[in-house]
Amino acid sequence: MDDSVSYDDEQPAGTEVAPSLGLQLGDDLVASLNRHDFEILSSEDPEILRVKFDKSTRSFHSDIGIPVGESVRLLSQLENKTSALSDHFGFFSGKGYFELMVRLGLIARRGVFDPIALRSVARLSVGDDTCEHDSSNLLAIDSRKYPKLYHRQRFFDSDNPDSFSDLVTHVSDKSGTCIELSPQSPCGVLYGVPNYREGRPLQLGLSIKVSVENVGDVTGFVHRAYGLANSFMYELAVRNRLICEPISRASYEQVERSTLHDERIDEVRFPISKVASEVAELYSFAELANDNLPLAFLSFYQVLEYFFPQAVRRDLIRKVRRELSDPMFSLNSDTHLVRIIGVTEKAGRYSEADQISTLLESAVRVERLREFLQQPRNQTHFGKKGPISGVRAIVVGNQQDSLARQVSERVYQLRNRIVHAKDDPKFLEQKVLLPRSREAARLKPDVDLLRLLARDVITDSQV
Repeated sequence: MDDSVSYDDEQPAGTEVAPSLGLQLGDDLVASLNRHDFEILSSEDPEILRVKFDKSTRSFHSDIGIPVGESVRLLSQLENKTSALSDHFGFFSGKGYFELMVRLGLIARRGVFDPIALRSVARLSVGDDTCEHDSSNLLAIDSRKYPKLYHRQRFFDSDNPDSFSDLVTHVSDKSGTCIELSPQSPCGVLYGVPNYREGRPLQLGLSIKVSVENVGDVTGFVHRAYGLANSFMYELAVRNRLICEPISRASYEQVERSTLHDERIDEVRFPISKVASEVAELYSFAELANDNLPLAFLSFYQVLEYFFPQAVRRDLIRKVRRELSDPMFSLNSDTHLVRIIGVTEKAGRYSEADQISTLLESAVRVERLREFLQQPRNQTHFGKKGPISGVRAIVVGNQQDSLARQVSERVYQLRNRIVHAKDDPKFLEQKVLLPRSREAARLKPDVDLLRLLARDVITDSQV
């Protein structure tokens, strides 16, 4: 690939960065890291270049760690005008190179750096397509060159410890465009998920790399590279049963938690709530879907949906009783009877949006809703400048629409963005909310809102 440098290149003359760091790094690399706003940290291990991760993170690993032996290749990549991808871990360069960090979906629960992932890649094979890139100038880091740094992973690379190429799935077309699934490159690690904690082994993940001959407009190149990577992942899933997914930057950033549901009672009681089995299962599933916020949202929404018919019936009965309770009502008046018929006919004309609004207006405690929405985190998230587009903002002091009406509109709009993926110009204002998008990673407050609504609706059904 265009940014590649052979492993045979010699290490540049080292210059000690600082006595406190205890590393031997070339002046050019230090300067390049500084230009790219990376901060070098002191390291207990002189063979590890430790770099500060630029965001607060929920990851066990707090920093970036790269073998010092990769300094030449790291510098070569940085000098090609690298920039971080905005939504996912990875980077691109101005010379037609794109790298997207991925994890294998089937082992996502085992972690980003599970060594079994390398075995899954090693079993893949490619056709007879020839390519100018071979194993002598691949960008992927060979962790077996650093057995003291990577520990476990070197034993899982492949069944043939002498063939690093087993870990590389590299394909190309006639135009010179290449796509590769392999361990991260040095710069891929730098722009990747935190992989190092002092006193622990380094970790190495997988990435999809795209290289093109003619870059043209950089923005257009990144868009094209994303398209190629997504098409590649689709065919890996369909043809090879290998599920890859990009790793969202937002999913690793600290998000202020809601404190409304932090209360917990240690005393266990015999259940007094009578909950339908379907409702209990949907609620439990939603609570367990923390790693898939759109799915958690939809599961809590299904809890609400279960009670739609009940809410509509209650609303219709109340309206019929109101007509019958009118002192002026007369069974001999056709006009009065038509009013009752009109109320009952409306039962078949309740849209889903109407059903949500009817349920929330009757079953949710407004004071609980207001308490939740007035938390500082939630005021920002649900406000007009919140991170989720195409949905209604909620203003607690709105004098025109009730809080329940505002919430019901937002919930319905967000549900549609998650469920519908229609390729139609009339849906441009409410584009599909993709499961790996930055918006999806920011859904936690909306999921918390649905949890609150589900609890209140279930509680109301006990009365």
